[in-house]
Amino acid sequence: MKTLSELDKLKIPWWEEHILWNLERLWEKITAIPKEIKWFIQRGRQGYADCDAWNFDNYLAGVISGGLKDLAKHPISFPAKFKNATEWKKWLLKMSKLYRRYDDYDFKSTKAYNKYMLELSKLFDNFGSLWD
Repeated sequence: MKTLSELDKLKIPWWEEHILWNLERLWEKITAIPKEIKWFIQRGRQGYADCDAWNFDNYLAGVISGGLKDLAKHPISFPAKFKNATEWKKWLLKMSKLYRRYDDYDFKSTKAYNKYMLELSKLFDNFGSLWD
């Protein structure tokens, strides 16, 4: 472990910390613009971009979560297995929350993982009813 005096010697000059670092970040943002444009066009054409495919499960979970939340805002009708639009809306919001938290889950056991996946799969029980 380094002593305090050794850490003082490693201190970055103020101009490097406040000027060079910001210039470097600006340069990274500028050089990323062509990739961002490419990905924007890809999402418009095919619904996903090359960068989304790298972590496709999380990308889809986010899209599904957002779509379910939007459907819950204005439920015009509901499937026959639900008693009313309020029950349908609650189910949509519950599923939206499950999919939104997909990336955050840290499973302590296989049993917990299987239970969560079973909950996620319930979306497909009403898959044909996911329309506005």
